[in-house]
Amino acid sequence: MKSIKSISLLVSMLAFLFACKEENVATISAADHLLIELAQSDIIRQVENASKENGLLRQSNFLCADVMITPNDTFTWPKIVTIDYGTSNCLSADDNRFHRGVITCQAANKLLANDAIFTISPNEYYVSDVKVEGNFEIKYTGRNDNEQPTYLLTTTTGRLTNADAKTVNWSCNQTQTWLEGANTLTTFDDVFSIIGNGSGLNSDGVAFTYTISNALIKDVGCAWIKGGSITISNAGGGDMLLDFGANGCDNKATLTQNDATKSVNLL
Repeated sequence: MKSIKSISLLVSMLAFLFACKEENVATISAADHLLIELAQSDIIRQVENASKENGLLRQSNFLCADVMITPNDTFTWPKIVTIDYGTSNCLSADDNRFHRGVITCQAANKLLANDAIFTISPNEYYVSDVKVEGNFEIKYTGRNDNEQPTYLLTTTTGRLTNADAKTVNWSCNQTQTWLEGANTLTTFDDVFSIIGNGSGLNSDGVAFTYTISNALIKDVGCAWIKGGSITISNAGGGDMLLDFGANGCDNKATLTQNDATKSVNLL
């Protein structure tokens, strides 16, 4: 049984996200939203790399952290998973990102159990020197009509702070559907779709809301979101469409506002 999966974006986007040259509210919110998706993905991925798989402790060789699971057996639930990166940055070969701090996860049961809920809490946790705070919960919600596992991801009081003390605040609800790979032992054939919505304050303090207009497609074998789009609306106007294209594994996306479209390289 495989561990929790989630969407991911390259951490190397961070330079663009917090250093956007345009003083355009919609563009800033779009950039900040990419950072939100990246942060959510990262914190869940760290738990994923230290989870139980097939009833055995799966300590990924890619983690540069000390992992403790209590109790460390195959039959006692709930369990506490503690991932400790220490107080200095360490580079994880899994994602080529620097991490420090602690992530704690309470797992109510195995991934596909009916009462499976994973509650994730960061403590002084940083990825690429961006501090991640908030409460993250993943709940197994059963199988859909196609017998695909589904999960509800809820983020509350999410907050990101960069080295210049700029902050992004958000909350969201997302439904993730395990489209492919749920019945195999490898993780590399996993494909997910993500729908949902959220709201927050961008790094300029402007309120925004967002809706995933077309389901995001995340293939674990691809570094980028392969398809889908997100509509971002800002207080006072300035809506924008962030489009990842149609199911291609590349670093391309587009931002559209008022019929004007520009390309974005997710590098």
